[in-house]
Amino acid sequence: MECLISKIRKNSIKICLPVIVISVIFIIIGSIYYFSLHNKNIPEINEISYDKYADLAVDDNDQALRKDLVTFKVQYIISNYMSDNSGQYYIVQMPDGVLVSMYVPALYVHQFNTICDNSMSYEFGVYNKIEWNPVYAYGYLKKISISEKCSIINTMLDINHMTVSSYDIAEDICDYSFIYTYKYKYEFFPYICFIVSLVGFVISIIIYIIFPAVYISSYSLSKGEIAEISKDYTNGEQFDNIVFGRKYLIFRSTKQLEYKNNIDLVWAYKKTIKKRYVTILHFTDGSTSRIKCINEKEADDMIRFLKDTRPDTQIPYSEELFELFNSSIADFIVHINRMDKGKQL
Repeated sequence: MECLISKIRKNSIKICLPVIVISVIFIIIGSIYYFSLHNKNIPEINEISYDKYADLAVDDNDQALRKDLVTFKVQYIISNYMSDNSGQYYIVQMPDGVLVSMYVPALYVHQFNTICDNSMSYEFGVYNKIEWNPVYAYGYLKKISISEKCSIINTMLDINHMTVSSYDIAEDICDYSFIYTYKYKYEFFPYICFIVSLVGFVISIIIYIIFPAVYISSYSLSKGEIAEISKDYTNGEQFDNIVFGRKYLIFRSTKQLEYKNNIDLVWAYKKTIKKRYVTILHFTDGSTSRIKCINEKEADDMIRFLKDTRPDTQIPYSEELFELFNSSIADFIVHINRMDKGKQL
């Protein structure tokens, strides 16, 4: 049984092979794209002097290009101050006290609200020092708008209960705001490739495991028939691509599990085709199989084997019999049965 399942499993590998190849291609593409993105040297604005911000900032009409990507280490947030349907604005304080406006998409707002809460707790003495993990945000710089600047001033005045002047606050506000965005336009593409590859490998494994059982069950064979076919496949005599078992003939070279009952073989003979020896097998369903032989000796061995196991199939070839077989298999069987009875008499 194991040999038969191994044969069918080899066929399942052939079925899985295109899926595996496609999965590997997706892994290669995803890996190339991933490493090409993450190997880029992206400047961190915390480590750049403010007079360099102008060189990194993009115009409003260039935002979609994201050609000047920067990273921002965010550890202390004073407050949020504006929001829209797409995200939230925050006031981030740099280590030297400079206030930077930062826009965060809705997808990441929860993460920044946590930093904002921690910063507030620090102000009220819950933390003795800033000890929570920072967030590294990716985005671009742009010139701060008047509305952003006014909103920051009003928020800071409320926080400080009007104890500082709006002029002093304005002096501390950076001229450039930070817009948090996806790291790259197609940032998730590598992960999509990896997921597709994983799904492909899982499907291949499932096919490899369950294919033999499903495949055999599709033939509606009983357990006894499967056991007999497996036994004949393992212990039978093989000539070229056909295994001759005690009860069945199993064809090894076909992609499907193809077998025939021995009693379906009605005619076998040796023939030379284009100077090559072959043994021709004819079956009751009208099908024909050829067994290629290396030389005449091997063809004779094949005929000798059939004489020992199926002597009733050994009828010399003739054009009349060949035409009769092609025209009516039933008449052919009747004819050879009469021939057998004549030999017995």
